Amino acid sequence: MPAAIGLHPYFPLTPGTRYRGRHRGVFATLPDGLAERLTLLDAPAEWFADRPIARCDVDTVHADRDGPLSIAWPEHGVVMVMHPDPIFAFTGIFVQPDHGFRCTEPMSEQTDAVNQQPKTLRILAPGNWIAGSVRFKVGQHAG
Repeated sequence: MPAAIGLHPYFPLTPGTRYRGRHRGVFATLPDGLAERLTLLDAPAEWFADRPIARCDVDTVHADRDGPLSIAWPEHGVVMVMHPDPIFAFTGIFVQPDHGFRCTEPMSEQTDAVNQQPKTLRILAPGNWIAGSVRFKVGQHAG
């Protein structure tokens, strides 16, 4: 049986909201949100460079995560850091300015993995399982 897991939390989107997350790749997506083509870099990078994302219009998946993910709300002095287990190598990023929220989604596979090439989707035999956890830590934003 094909198997993938993910966590899809929504967070407030304020004018100063910032996102940090190092990944080696990003998928170009079709208008329906499905992954079309993966662009890989030689090394992980900060795709949003810790700049405000409230005016971005993003619905994509990043690949080959390297380290934690963080969301900061400087105007409130708050930062939240997500520490996903290694199984969550992909991160879905959804931001639409007129929605008032954003989504940062640790995922074990890319969107529509069952139809993508190469096939990386885990296939579970009867009695097998898949698991992962994400730790959340909230603190003061120092920036």
